[in-house]
Amino acid sequence: MIKTEITEKEFNDFYSYISTGKDVPANMRKSGLFLLEAFKECRAKIFEQGMNIKKLRRLFSPITEKTRNILKEKKNITSEKELQKSTEAVEETHKSPSSEVKKEGHGKRPVSNFKTARRIRHVHSDLKSGGVCPDGCGGKVYDLDDRIFVRITGHSPIEAEIHERETFRCSKCGNIFVADISEDTSYERVDASASAYIAFMRYCGGLPFYRQERLLEMFGVPISDSELAEIAEKVADCSYPVHEILQKIAAQSNLFHYDDTRVSILSVKKENKTKRKDERIGTATTAFICKNEDRDIFLFFTGRNHAGENFSALMQHRKPGLAPPKVMADAAAKNFSYEIPIIRHNCNVHARRNFVEIAESFPEQCTFILEQYAIVFKNEAHCQKANINAQERLVYHKKQSAEPMKKIYEAACSITKNETEKHSPLGRAYNYLIKYWEYLTQFLRIEGSPIDNNIAERVLKLAIVQRKNSLIFKTEQGALLSDIIMSLSITAHLNGINPIKYLAALCDHKSYAHAHPEKWLPWNYEGTLNSIGKKLIAA
Repeated sequence: MIKTEITEKEFNDFYSYISTGKDVPANMRKSGLFLLEAFKECRAKIFEQGMNIKKLRRLFSPITEKTRNILKEKKNITSEKELQKSTEAVEETHKSPSSEVKKEGHGKRPVSNFKTARRIRHVHSDLKSGGVCPDGCGGKVYDLDDRIFVRITGHSPIEAEIHERETFRCSKCGNIFVADISEDTSYERVDASASAYIAFMRYCGGLPFYRQERLLEMFGVPISDSELAEIAEKVADCSYPVHEILQKIAAQSNLFHYDDTRVSILSVKKENKTKRKDERIGTATTAFICKNEDRDIFLFFTGRNHAGENFSALMQHRKPGLAPPKVMADAAAKNFSYEIPIIRHNCNVHARRNFVEIAESFPEQCTFILEQYAIVFKNEAHCQKANINAQERLVYHKKQSAEPMKKIYEAACSITKNETEKHSPLGRAYNYLIKYWEYLTQFLRIEGSPIDNNIAERVLKLAIVQRKNSLIFKTEQGALLSDIIMSLSITAHLNGINPIKYLAALCDHKSYAHAHPEKWLPWNYEGTLNSIGKKLIAA
């Protein structure tokens, strides 16, 4: 078995041996010392962050945090039958209707998922409802539901056209006569649909400009990465007034989810070199999901401000007199560093994760907590699948989830009975539950209260994918372009609108969008186009 832990004494002894050992070749000594110094520095930084080998192993492991996988790992259950018994023993007495529904497969998506597809209706050339049967039986035909199928076509993402204008010159006066172009052709080098595609793939697809340059060259459209950057900037310039209106509308929402992730901005890093040690130097991207009864709005903010400060700035647009909004975030102090009246919620997934991370060390206690949380999340999954309203969901959770949540709290109270060491990893996990219990259980008392913050973490992955592919933003202006494009694109997509068509419409009607941005929101721009007699731009 490979040893994964090393004590300070063992490391120092080995370092001394490499430094002074007579049987160590001179040409290997320098390399060995360099590697040991690097290992020592990495080890110090890892432990500064509270990391250990177990956490690192889990970080790079494909195992998810699902209760089934955790129990299989901790209980050393090898057979599916044993695993089934262990996870279903507690759930047997809390069966919900969702347990009887067959699990969906992962085959072809249904027609209803193709929300932005172009619909083509094929009609009979010689048949109508009430007509005579063409088979000659004497009967009459009547309407049935249409037979529908999906046909998927492909083409290059961007195509180039070379326009050759016939030209003549007078032999006497020397005047030149050039043929006019057709009405549907523009002199603009890059049209709106291509511009929208380039910006969307950069900021929502995580495809840096230099990679887009290589990809487009394969399709016979050689555009330099610097020109691609200019094109994306023009898209953001066409869209920013709509982004500002979107913030004002989002501020009136009833429920907010938010979370943030680190980001690097090169110009800010240079500024940080001149700052004092007590000044903030971090930068982050915050994702907001602002929910109303009729629609959701997604916003991104990148810069020096953290999530709490960004939320406080967003609330400056909120109309006075509105009821305090529901706010869901993890329990980090920075997320609630403001004095705005809200109905606070904290994420149960974060509370549960504290037990996932220490399940190896405390298998019995952690297994109990994970099994109870499995019941709660199973109940929530049933509510989402059944698509029940907020009132019915509250009643269902009170009936099915109150008991397992009570058991979780009673287990956590062992810390107050001196049955658990307060400062141990298990004690800290229990203490987290007790400290934030009111905010973790809002879904048992308030209609429409969320149980977790998973939606914010999923949306935030867009920014993380961008970070993994591009590493940094050069300037804060570049980060702002990303915020505008991502906010409008994701809001459009999750409201059933094709984001590329939407961005293209904003680019093609810049003057209209700047004059009346409230008429160019994702859910009303098509009506605006129709009112001014314009056709939708094909993406």
